[in-house]
Amino acid sequence: MGPSRGDGCRARQQGSGLDGFGRRAAELVTICYQFAASILSRLAEIDKTLLVHDSALREVYRKLLPLLAQPPDRPKREIGFHVKP
Repeated sequence: MGPSRGDGCRARQQGSGLDGFGRRAAELVTICYQFAASILSRLAEIDKTLLVHDSALREVYRKLLPLLAQPPDRPKREIGFHVKP
């Protein structure tokens, strides 16, 4: 006895389910690539902005550096009374 008609339909449905999975997987891959491309373009914009501001930040740092340095040591005061001759 051969397969009944219901079994053949079920096999076709399962096969089309795999095709649907393949299409969905391809859509997900496309979405992932688009998302990665948008992230990379945004990172490129941020990098350009940082490069523009880099020279200004270096100038500010150069001016602040002396203020961050430790002040020079003051001479120590002598203890006691001093008599002038």
